[in-house]
Amino acid sequence: MAEISYYFNTYNSGGEEWVDYPQRMVDNDLLFSAQSPDANVPDIQLLTGNTCDGTDLGTISKVELRIYGSIVTSASLITPGVYLRPIFGDGDGDNHDVGDVFDPVDGAAWSDYFDITSDTNAPSWTWTNVKDLDCDVETYSAGSAFPALVFKVEIRVTYTAPPGPNKRTYEGIPLGVRVRGQIGKDIIFRVRRGNGHQGAKLGKVYQDRYDYFVPSSINNPESTPYRTQWAAAVDYWKNILTDDQKRVYNTKAPKGFRMSGYNLFMRAAMDGEIAMYTDRGDPAAYDFDKDDLTIDAAWHDLDLSSIVPAIARAVFIIGHVEGGGVDWAIKFRKKGNTNEINHGGMETIRANVERHRSSIVAIGSDQIIQYNADNESWTTLNLAVRGWWT
Repeated sequence: MAEISYYFNTYNSGGEEWVDYPQRMVDNDLLFSAQSPDANVPDIQLLTGNTCDGTDLGTISKVELRIYGSIVTSASLITPGVYLRPIFGDGDGDNHDVGDVFDPVDGAAWSDYFDITSDTNAPSWTWTNVKDLDCDVETYSAGSAFPALVFKVEIRVTYTAPPGPNKRTYEGIPLGVRVRGQIGKDIIFRVRRGNGHQGAKLGKVYQDRYDYFVPSSINNPESTPYRTQWAAAVDYWKNILTDDQKRVYNTKAPKGFRMSGYNLFMRAAMDGEIAMYTDRGDPAAYDFDKDDLTIDAAWHDLDLSSIVPAIARAVFIIGHVEGGGVDWAIKFRKKGNTNEINHGGMETIRANVERHRSSIVAIGSDQIIQYNADNESWTTLNLAVRGWWT
């Protein structure tokens, strides 16, 4: 099964609307809310449109609603209660009481999801039905002293994508659709680049900018360096960050980011914003041998895009070299450098003796470095990437 989320983005302005700031319920902003004090109970806001464009993604099995708001009906700081009532083509659905929705730090929080799939008057559910879905947000009295606050109303659709050519899935998630999959904290992936959540505004701080990757069970070589980077970042969060450092992320994340501190850190790590070393692991073979290299004492490109992510800024290379002479050398430099100062390398020190050497080389987002191998009859010239820094 796959899931995708939308949100209500229009309302019955000048008609059925909450008394204070009704436009804030549909502007996709989690900092400011629509408000309804107890004096206006019952107060109804009719949401008349959402961000679903009706594109058929597959067979729908469940449709749910939830709100982001601040609703308290059973404590000292009492607000009006809130019902969500879907409106279908054949009439109103059932009233879904959102209950208490409150966070002791931020005030506002996400409610539970409410299943409207089989509500009274519910359709047989096509994507056009989702597109045409309306919703009443109605308050009821709880002896309130403070206004009810609603920032956003979200729709979540669970569906099964149809089979078809070139459509692979993982855990029921069709690749190529803007969704994320997560199994604990060990298998977490994006199936393509996209915003932090469905309907996010381009340029907002919560927009993801890192490359997608998929699990190793899917044959997708381009994902390999990003899976490795992710695993290293998970280890960094679990075993290197202090509790105080984690607390900074956990405090910052709820302030409009719609993600946990862990996810906020992971996004930063995948975007190259965390200075860290990523160990590549235990490769079974060298990445390059002498037959892969041009050996003519001139500079040539060495493409590492299948090995390191675009956020890498230095690579750690190991070399096994052997030749029939002394001081046979292979040099490395960042692509674009032209002077003979800032480069590294490795060389033979005795004839016919294999030498194991390493070198650190700067690299840019093009994922290419350059090498220059002496024009000699090398016995062994093997290279492998051991890891990289961001």
